[in-house]
Amino acid sequence: TCQYFGITRALMDMPGKTCTKIRRICYMLISKNTDLNQTEITSLFNKSRSNVARGIELMSIHASIYAPISHEVKDIVEICNNFTPKQYEWLILN
Repeated sequence: TCQYFGITRALMDMPGKTCTKIRRICYMLISKNTDLNQTEITSLFNKSRSNVARGIELMSIHASIYAPISHEVKDIVEICNNFTPKQYEWLILN
């Protein structure tokens, strides 16, 4: 996600709303494509469980409704699918 938006992880992790959408995309993709639960995702981002849960919910809804966000998510998934070594296929699960 950081690669797609051209930012660093440190910038994404900064407090405030600047990178909220980017973090929410990360929450959603991690939630839908790994076995990590929301508590484990919160520890990756140092955010509250309610923040992560709300982010997953909102981004899932936005990605299914808004074409620009849907295209961004698909492009990010494509980047994830090209990681080496490839551990598994990233999907967009509805």
